[in-house]
Amino acid sequence: MRPTEDARAHPGPLDAVDPPEVAEKEMRFLDHEEVACPAEAVGDRHRAFVLVAAYCGPRPGELRGLRRRDIDLLHRTITVTQHLVDVQGGGFEFRPLKARRSRRSIAVPPHVAEALDRYGHLMPGQAESVAQRLSVAASEAIQMNSSGRAAPG
Repeated sequence: MRPTEDARAHPGPLDAVDPPEVAEKEMRFLDHEEVACPAEAVGDRHRAFVLVAAYCGPRPGELRGLRRRDIDLLHRTITVTQHLVDVQGGGFEFRPLKARRSRRSIAVPPHVAEALDRYGHLMPGQAESVAQRLSVAASEAIQMNSSGRAAPG
C-alpha cells in the first residue's frame, strides 16, 4: 500500500482542520538614502559594517565572522565560510557554517569595496579578525530605531 493510500485509510485528527491562511508579505528593501542615514550616523569607524550588511546581505553571524582574509578587494568579493556565535556564559566563538551550501562568495559593489579599503586603513595593525572590530559596530549600528537614527546606547 502506498503512503498516501495508508493516510486516507487512517485519517488523523487534523485532517478536518483547514490550515490558516498566511498573508504573503512583500519584502521591503532599503533604498540608498535609507542605508546612507545609519552609515553616516555610525561614522567612518563602522561605516563599512553597515554597507556590507545592507548591500552584500550576509546573515548577522556571518558578518561578524568575517576575517580580513575573507575580503578580496581586488576581485571585490567576500568569502563566507564561518560565523561568530555567542557562547553561553559570555564570549564568542567562530564556527563553520552548518550547511555546506551556505558557504559562498558574495559580490561587493565598488562603493562598499572603497569603504572596506578605507576601513582597513583606519585600523592598521589590528587583529586578523575583522569580526573582533566589527562586532562592536554590530551593537551600535544595528540598534537603529524606525526613523533611521541611531538608537540611544
